[in-house]
Amino acid sequence: MELFFYNRLISNIYFLFLIKYKLVKNVCELNNGSISDRFVWLGDNLLALEKNGVAFNYIADGNKNITQLVNLTTGEIANKYDYSPFGQLAKTDENVENSFKFSSEYAEKETGLIYYNYRYYNPVNGKWLSRDPIQEKGGMNVYGFVNNNIINKWDKLGQIPQAYLGLIAAITGALANELSVLANSYINKMGKCDKGCPTQKDCKSCCDKLATKAAFAISAAYASGITACTLGAAAGFPFLSKTLFSICFATVTHLHISSSNGLTNAYRDCKESCEQLKS
Repeated sequence: MELFFYNRLISNIYFLFLIKYKLVKNVCELNNGSISDRFVWLGDNLLALEKNGVAFNYIADGNKNITQLVNLTTGEIANKYDYSPFGQLAKTDENVENSFKFSSEYAEKETGLIYYNYRYYNPVNGKWLSRDPIQEKGGMNVYGFVNNNIINKWDKLGQIPQAYLGLIAAITGALANELSVLANSYINKMGKCDKGCPTQKDCKSCCDKLATKAAFAISAAYASGITACTLGAAAGFPFLSKTLFSICFATVTHLHISSSNGLTNAYRDCKESCEQLKS
């Protein structure tokens, strides 16, 4: 980014990105290539800013909107932000220059636009400046975003057609079911460890191995189930409204707890049955 004043170059900053469009450094070429800003990410979450040798912690709400910037040395709140529903700054108290605000995305102070990697967003009128990169596959409104239902739907990169999301949700749901069946098969086999092993040591080893496999399958089934619920909601399935999504989530969680308790009981019984064998 170059800035001129009376045809004289006064600022020339270039940005260094990692994969997945994460800005990690601002480098000023006019100051011998010094790094003015460093940014620390954990996945999609913006954690910290180092500016001119001073470290700050980003505080965000549940929608990844930056609400505060806290000085990590003094503990003082350097910046405060509050937003309108579509991302326009409603209140701001900024003492430290910061480019990340709404949705933890890069906000250009020169234009007032927010850069979402594939296209620019105008928080004043809540509209994109360019067409959807996947065109009509994302819906007839090529200037929209998840059918204007940002509370119940998501599209991380803005490139997933809804039909594909539905297919992925169905596949993930089927995977969750198969993993649950697999976990139950391991749990049932634990009841036979004492019959197939000659000694207590072999029997207990059998219990441990099957319990480990069952625990992994149960955890994977839970993750797949939650993912299926989320993808189904993002795809806009009629039966996955906000209320029914909560039911889906509660059902998957209940099955996870039930399977975990079943594994605990089976493991205890398996170990007890091993005690009846010779040492």
